[in-house]
Amino acid sequence: MRFRLLLTISFLVAIGFLLFLPAGLEKERVLRPLWSMDLYEGRWLSGDRPDAEGDKPRVIPYRLGDVYGYVSTEGELLFREKVLADVAIDQKRSANYQMVSRNIMIRGQEGLPEVALQTSQYPILQDGRIFSIRTDRRGLTEWEGDGSVRWTRSFQDLITAVDVCGSHLTLGLLDGRAVIINETGETEVEYDTTGSRLDAVFGVAVSPDRRLWAVVAGIDPQRLLLLEQGEQGAYQPREVIEFSDSFRREVFVGFGPEGRYLFFERPAGLLVIDALEQERYELPVSGDIRDLNFSPEGKEMALLTADSKRALFQVYSLPPRSRLESTLSGTVHSMHRSGSYVLLGIDSGLFLYRFEEG
Repeated sequence: MRFRLLLTISFLVAIGFLLFLPAGLEKERVLRPLWSMDLYEGRWLSGDRPDAEGDKPRVIPYRLGDVYGYVSTEGELLFREKVLADVAIDQKRSANYQMVSRNIMIRGQEGLPEVALQTSQYPILQDGRIFSIRTDRRGLTEWEGDGSVRWTRSFQDLITAVDVCGSHLTLGLLDGRAVIINETGETEVEYDTTGSRLDAVFGVAVSPDRRLWAVVAGIDPQRLLLLEQGEQGAYQPREVIEFSDSFRREVFVGFGPEGRYLFFERPAGLLVIDALEQERYELPVSGDIRDLNFSPEGKEMALLTADSKRALFQVYSLPPRSRLESTLSGTVHSMHRSGSYVLLGIDSGLFLYRFEEG
């Protein structure tokens, strides 16, 4: 208990200006601290239990090390549970699971069981849909809300990347193929990315309108392929960028809410491509990208990065222009955003902020 208290105090001192003063983003926008709590001891660290002031309370997921759950923006801890081997979690549901199991329980925001999946596969919760991936990564299943199988697919090669976008799912495979699967489980589009010394797909993403498809593929060279859908439905390369350095793991690649901006993780930074204006921006990053999320209208993004010594919390307006940057002490576990709220998980504490008009 004393150790946790010391960690919390050191964190408060390190970023006191963030906790006790609003941080300026621009003249009309501020990031205001609302409250912080010690998750393990269940007590407040700063702030008062907020009054919603006409703003409907939101529920935000969190994960701190081996603990996960849901908390409301009013500071009500709805659910807290110890992680077994790993947990899949989205805005409304979670699945806490062992590495070897015969069934997976899907729970709601308050921890109440909703549906049991009769499977030994690992769950994936994304965009309101329920999937599970085989333990050997050679197959995928989508589940209905009542626990019945919607469809299932098997592949000869390993699934190396997964992204869900509305009614469609895009996968990357070890043999260098990328595929888009429709809501009935059928392959709608397949694209062959082979051409590097080692062929494999390390990241995939589809824009919300499905007009653009981003695929990170290959080693020596590693390439970012930005594909555009034509009138006949086929995808053709709009831009191909080769890199001399290569990731040998699944990399972060994704589109913003409006599909205009593509974000791609690089060893020394974050590459941002403006698909509308066909401009590129490189944002320096120290450490690994822990999370990246956006305001509802897609005009603002929050970026959390961390290495072994520190974490950095940054806010940008789009096109990318720095609005806020703060170094965070302590062990930074996660960042989640819901509307104008940002929830940070640091050491044993949850810290809630809100973007407001200044």
